Amino acid sequence: MESIEVNLVVKALIATGSYQTETQVIQDAIAHLLEAHPEYRTQLAIHLHRQQDISLGKAAEIAGVSVERMKRLLLGHGIQPRLGQKTVAQAEIEAFRKTLLDFDTKRPAELQEIAAYTFPGHIQDRIEELLDKKREGDITEDETRELDRLILEVQVKTVEKAKAMAALKSPAEKAS
Repeated sequence: MESIEVNLVVKALIATGSYQTETQVIQDAIAHLLEAHPEYRTQLAIHLHRQQDISLGKAAEIAGVSVERMKRLLLGHGIQPRLGQKTVAQAEIEAFRKTLLDFDTKRPAELQEIAAYTFPGHIQDRIEELLDKKREGDITEDETRELDRLILEVQVKTVEKAKAMAALKSPAEKAS
């Protein structure tokens, strides 16, 4: 098969009705190649993440590994893992708020009050701005300290909210 021209094979596959388009032939060929060579999946995921074409979650999906394993693989290649359009801080805040809302529907008013608190937009915006600068390698030492302080503030507030949420549990819930 090596001596047959690729374009001739693709055209024949379409002409025989096996595929409708060249894109379908290529997609299927790539799927089979990646299935036959799982190591290519990891290499592809690392490369695409390095080029900032895909998020950490998508890289893990392509490589067929957990997000935690993908983080380790990326760090092993000297690549800082990135979430998609969200920053780590935004993802943590959103996850915490979702946890609050899912925690207990029996006392929605109290939980809504806690969950309704979001970090002020200017703090989220500033963290986002500083993380962008850090990714671009254009962050000063003062800005790095400010970023660390803001992230610590978010973490402290998150712990405070978790304690407040735990205090809302009924005595029966606390015993279980």
